[in-house]
Amino acid sequence: MIYGIVPTIMALYLKLNAISMVYYFTPFTAALFTGRFVVMRLLERFPRKLLVTAGFLQSSFPG
Repeated sequence: MIYGIVPTIMALYLKLNAISMVYYFTPFTAALFTGRFVVMRLLERFPRKLLVTAGFLQSSFPG
């Protein structure tokens, strides 16, 4: 949900305030690809059962 709402609202906010959108979307894209290629590579080292359990536990807490 965050990957859909935040970029959409941020793009509108930047457009309304005459701020170049490249200042937002360049770091956002860099963080997105870093998260995908670096963090996922680190997470793949853990056992799948541990990751699934951690995902279920994380999703069960509100917030």
